[in-house]
Amino acid sequence: MILDVQLIKNESIYCKESALATVANWLNRDYRMMFIAMLGFDYTEEGNMTNRKLGERIVSGVSMLDIESTLQYYHGIAVENKMVSNIDEIIVEQIDQKMPVLTYIQPALCEWTREVEGIVFFLVIGYDDSFVYGFDLHSDSSSVEKLLIRDLVKCYTSLNEVQLYKVVSDERMVTIEEIKE
Repeated sequence: MILDVQLIKNESIYCKESALATVANWLNRDYRMMFIAMLGFDYTEEGNMTNRKLGERIVSGVSMLDIESTLQYYHGIAVENKMVSNIDEIIVEQIDQKMPVLTYIQPALCEWTREVEGIVFFLVIGYDDSFVYGFDLHSDSSSVEKLLIRDLVKCYTSLNEVQLYKVVSDERMVTIEEIKE
């Protein structure tokens, strides 16, 4: 089964942010308010020499520096970073529930890349008996790549963290008055 997921990626967002935007889009949610902390307007309050970003004030009670928190607050999608030992089972479970899963793999396993160091952020969108299918979020390609399940399982003896997603609430509508306030 391969989900018909459209990759959201551009030069302005990092790999994990691309995964979050792609998943939000897959779930027919907007994702742009998760970037509210990146508003680049710094200000200094009178008598206080510490600069603060404008975005820090927009929502009280939510860490505006945490994109995952703002994704949940505004768009109703919770993110769980989880340590797993059974990556193949997690992928099957998530894809069967029509939900992509972010994995981290060694570049040596990726025949499509010339990278030799670091970690490949691989957003899994499907599987079959032999392969998992997904996007290499660091590459310049939007092609769906495939990786042998046995190689992924072997890789996950040392890299055993995944990022899982769940819809937990409706999207929050934000008015221009809230932003101006």
